[in-house]
Amino acid sequence: MFYTQASLFVGYLKMISEIQFGLFMLAIEDGGDFDKSFRSIYGASMDEAWLDFVTQLRNKQKEMRFASRGFG
Repeated sequence: MFYTQASLFVGYLKMISEIQFGLFMLAIEDGGDFDKSFRSIYGASMDEAWLDFVTQLRNKQKEMRFASRGFG
């Protein structure tokens, strides 16, 4: 389960910005501190970004339930 969640989160980060994701990868590959690099590039902590990701998933789930009511 963790692998799937991590994969979805990486996809979310790439969706935000391919450029930011690339810069983040370069920063940690160059030995930069993971948390500091993430905050510097994304302007939020990893926990904050995760909460945004989860919130978006929940909102999409609600939208899907609402939309499917007319097709049930």
